[in-house]
Amino acid sequence: MRDKKGMYFFFLWFGAAVSVAEIMAGAFLGPLGMKKGLAVIIIGHLIGCLILGLAGIIGQEKDMTAMETLSLSFGVYGKYIFSVLNFIQLVGWTSIMLITASNGINQIFKSLFGYENFYLWVLIIAAIVYLWAEYSSFRYPKLNYISVVLLIILSLTMFYILINSKSNNVLSNEHISFGSGLELSIVMPISWLPLISDYTKHSENKISSFLGSFFGYFIASSFMYILGLLCAIKFNEIDIVNILVKGNFGIGALLIVVLSTVTTTFLDVYSAATTIFNIKRLNKKYVTLLIVGISIIFALFFKMEQYENFLYLIGAVFSPLFAVVLSDYFLLKNVNGKVDYFISFISFIIGFGFYILIKENGTFFGVTIPVMLLTALVSLMLKKLGGVIYGNVKQSM
Repeated sequence: MRDKKGMYFFFLWFGAAVSVAEIMAGAFLGPLGMKKGLAVIIIGHLIGCLILGLAGIIGQEKDMTAMETLSLSFGVYGKYIFSVLNFIQLVGWTSIMLITASNGINQIFKSLFGYENFYLWVLIIAAIVYLWAEYSSFRYPKLNYISVVLLIILSLTMFYILINSKSNNVLSNEHISFGSGLELSIVMPISWLPLISDYTKHSENKISSFLGSFFGYFIASSFMYILGLLCAIKFNEIDIVNILVKGNFGIGALLIVVLSTVTTTFLDVYSAATTIFNIKRLNKKYVTLLIVGISIIFALFFKMEQYENFLYLIGAVFSPLFAVVLSDYFLLKNVNGKVDYFISFISFIIGFGFYILIKENGTFFGVTIPVMLLTALVSLMLKKLGGVIYGNVKQSM
């Protein structure tokens, strides 16, 4: 049913953005200092959330899931190929969220009760995520509203604690460029591109889905990044849970970790199932169980030291991919046939290669924006040229 209003999307994406993983990402910006750190957070999120909202409009207008919208530019086989890649990255995200939540609960329980068991927490959080994804996402939206409101209260309390806490003001010896910081800020909303239309397709109109999604994610994600930035600057600490434990936040810290993980991770699980349905229709309950099961296995072996590289890999694949889709839909406004599918793949490969080439050193504007602009330009030029050639050949026949 296409009956979801703007407020639904605001709370949906606000809840998605409130997570320990986003705070960790913001903490990587600590070496930039407060002024530059705030600048890259705001600028990066404005850019990233605008791109995210535009991708959601396509799904709403065409009544398509995120992976289905890819078929507009890459055809049916392209949809299948990228659905597989999307499934992998969604399972990866789910695993990362299980790891960060379980580590956080371990720290909190050890502080409060002297008990720790990482493997047990992985299983418990995974079970809660499964139940939330299976039963609450669309059936009981008010449950999500309540959870997000509670998260807002807890997050503001966290902010108050950080602002008023005494710290050693230890400065990090690490360095990060403005462009790299901008990239880390843009890549988080970009990472939701392969999911957003799974939800906006249910919107009653494109304006409400765009505004709700944009402001919900922009406000919450920016705030999470700022919390991480404060952690890094005031305490030289990436892990917000350590600070909350030291600040005796107790049960409040536990609620933040559990609720933020659930309201974020169920989106990954739901969309991973939707991605599989794009390939073959199967029993939803069993597919969801399979996804959670695979994520549990990955969570037990994934090394969080690879988290930053994981974010960059998502950007390398999905930023040029959606650059083609967005330019086709909003600028070209036409897909001419098989020749365009082939050109779409060529453009994507060029964009992917360019991302890998400039990732290490980046640019002043980061990596994602130059890559998306180049990919869109290549795609548009080749398709315009292809259309001219096709028209001339047709006229000569």
